[in-house]
Amino acid sequence: MKTIRRYFLLLPVLIGLAVIATSCDDNDSPEDPILRPLEQHIQGVWQEWKSYEVKDGKYIETPNPEGYMLEYDLRPGGEMIISYSFWYSTIYAGTWSVNEKEDLLIRNNFSFRIYRLTADEMEIGANTAIDGETGETLHGEFRWILRRFDRLHDTYATRLLGKWKLLHRYEIKDKQWVETSLGADDEGWREFRDIGTSTYYERIGGKELRIDYDYWGARDYEGWENVFQSYEGIDGESYNDYSAFTLNPDGTLTAYSLDFFDAGGEGVADVGRKDILVRE
Repeated sequence: MKTIRRYFLLLPVLIGLAVIATSCDDNDSPEDPILRPLEQHIQGVWQEWKSYEVKDGKYIETPNPEGYMLEYDLRPGGEMIISYSFWYSTIYAGTWSVNEKEDLLIRNNFSFRIYRLTADEMEIGANTAIDGETGETLHGEFRWILRRFDRLHDTYATRLLGKWKLLHRYEIKDKQWVETSLGADDEGWREFRDIGTSTYYERIGGKELRIDYDYWGARDYEGWENVFQSYEGIDGESYNDYSAFTLNPDGTLTAYSLDFFDAGGEGVADVGRKDILVRE
């Protein structure tokens, strides 16, 4: 069983529980260059590449599972966007800062010693980590090497980012999609933000509905090719209206009600609704 040495959070609502890290002391660290000032050179997108743990007096690599990806976008002013993808993907906001004198990177109030910072790589360390599979707090000596990229890599979550405007709505009738006429004053949209919040809004036939979610993410919809699910919640409780999507070749997004897939999908289901949306 592979163990992920995590020093980050999977769900924003659990930040305080999932991350524990303190700076470590290591006088034998290699004298690799540290670009200064830290605040200027550390900004940008960083992807966790390798992780290490001291065993029997030596740093041993602890590989992450295939398909695992964790990235940080350190933005000016202390804003941090975290993008995670493994069996699901999520994106949310945090904070960062540096201590120039002590060579520390502080993320969400937890400190990491910076051992190396070049134009392309950063090496940081801590003496506490979390076992990503068991949640156990691990004490020892840990290091992570991160690589710089120009932007966050694509995940289901990052591909959903933005505001999507309702173009067409359809209902299943006799196992066929039939378009529902929208009035001149009808409107609807969904917005997925990189700070980890999302909004569902519609005003149809004079009836208005708005739901503001405080976390969201996306994952494969098992059993359905090229379909993925979103999950959205409020105060830690799951709350979905539409939670199945396809990204279409023409750039539009199709949002389905889950009962359509529960009833067997295209050509089989006798219930369901779908919206066609376009990114603004």
